[in-house]
Amino acid sequence: MGKRIDLTGNRYSRLMVVSFVGNSKNGNARWLCECDCGRFIETDGYRLRTDRVRSCGCLRREKSRDRLLGFAATKQNIGVADNLPIHNGTVLRLTDKNNQSGVIGVSWDKQSQKWVARLMVRGKYVINRKFHNFNQAVSFRHQAELQFRDPLLR
Repeated sequence: MGKRIDLTGNRYSRLMVVSFVGNSKNGNARWLCECDCGRFIETDGYRLRTDRVRSCGCLRREKSRDRLLGFAATKQNIGVADNLPIHNGTVLRLTDKNNQSGVIGVSWDKQSQKWVARLMVRGKYVINRKFHNFNQAVSFRHQAELQFRDPLLR
């Protein structure tokens, strides 16, 4: 193992290195850093020096927010609950410009040469099933939507 480079007091983008906290499983030094936003994170020294980590995550959140708010359609629909049909983590219907099948949650899998019906609830797939027939996939997806939809929204 090589000699550890002392990074204490160094600044890397939004992170100020506070102290050494130990070695990771691969032998790299781990450092406690304070982000400009006030949060603390532990990260690998190599990742700091090579600019692979630049904040506690606040930078990514800010860039995502700025990118999202840069779209006129997003600004127009902020605060309009009817335009974002999500209830209890369930996406009921969303339009997607990349959708080639014309049905939300149904897509063609080139590798298996089958139609795939998917539905995600609270960040987990509740259905992810392949079908030989497009209509079967659509029907299965619609039945799953009804099953997971809040009864008050029907």
